[in-house]
Amino acid sequence: MRNHSIVTIIAELIVLVLISSCGRFTEDSMGYPESITLPADGGEFTTTGEEPLFTVYIEKRENDKEFYEVRDPICTAKYLWLTVKADRVKRQLTFICEPNESTKSRKLFVDGACGYTRNRIAVTQEGK
Repeated sequence: MRNHSIVTIIAELIVLVLISSCGRFTEDSMGYPESITLPADGGEFTTTGEEPLFTVYIEKRENDKEFYEVRDPICTAKYLWLTVKADRVKRQLTFICEPNESTKSRKLFVDGACGYTRNRIAVTQEGK
């Protein structure tokens, strides 16, 4: 009887561990840069990764974000001064920024996901 309870407890612990590990994102750059710096006068920068991104977030800080899901081969996300085009066929991200009229630099974060793998790119635009 005692061996049966130990086996049951171990089995329940294994099930709990497996359930708690499901649905968690792992962090990986997937071949995309961790950060990019764009000029104050605006412009465009394109980078290619190893995996296509199926969701794209642009955020200023945690819980202050715009969310876009790539349903077509190309998705365009815009937030404040930054536009991001995600092309899942070419595995490319294109960053387009408006001119920065301020002398201070500004920063946004772009999060992308492919399945349960997530990456984050810090996008900084220089000031004048």
